[in-house]
Amino acid sequence: MTNPDNAATFSSAHWSDQDNIAAEAVLKLVSDKSLEAIRIVFVDQHGITRGKTIVASALKSAFDSGVAMTSTLLLKDTSHATVFPVWGKDAGFGEGVMTGASDFLMLPDPTTFKVLPWSEKTGWMISDIYYANGQEIEFSTRGILSKALAKLNATGMEFVSGLEVEFYVLKLDDPRLEHENSNRPEDPPKTSLLSHGYQYLTENRYDQLGDVMELLRRNAVALELPLRSMESEFGPSQFEFTFDPLLERVLLI
Repeated sequence: MTNPDNAATFSSAHWSDQDNIAAEAVLKLVSDKSLEAIRIVFVDQHGITRGKTIVASALKSAFDSGVAMTSTLLLKDTSHATVFPVWGKDAGFGEGVMTGASDFLMLPDPTTFKVLPWSEKTGWMISDIYYANGQEIEFSTRGILSKALAKLNATGMEFVSGLEVEFYVLKLDDPRLEHENSNRPEDPPKTSLLSHGYQYLTENRYDQLGDVMELLRRNAVALELPLRSMESEFGPSQFEFTFDPLLERVLLI
């Protein structure tokens, strides 16, 4: 799970004093709240959140030396198929780079730590990703964003962003988890609508969605997300949540 050879130096090569202080605070919080599991995640090139869950006792090691992940996670298409020749000398990024499904490292960012309100005794952190030698992976989505924001700030400007998220919530009628459905691509589950839609921002449609709205609202607030409004949108089972505009630091959390 970790890289023992880099245990004493990996995080110190990438962290600021603020990061070290935050890490100590996270370790204390995990102990004080008796948390038992920590999810460490990153966002791949397709916007898919991937990661690994560690036990709380392994968190100090994760902070010191990172958490190892299989490099094929960075070599997949949106169907989760590995599309680069990992068993050759060159997987597409130079000879020996990510060949043989070798590991890369996630370094958790302690300033992003959250306690998940829906998962018992579980914490969560987003991470930065590096090659095993400590070099930042050049197509890390978080790294690309950080560099772009640094260039913008160097001009004396700041990026302010507010999110408007539209999505659909469907009732799961049949997950289709029987053995005969375990094929690729998988047979989609059977679902049904929560509302008929086509009554934009009407109270009776909101009432139909109320239980789900409240569940999402409570969890967003518990995560300290800057939630502003919840709406029943135009389409069937369509929701909309908006979040207050904030400075760029929130984008990296």
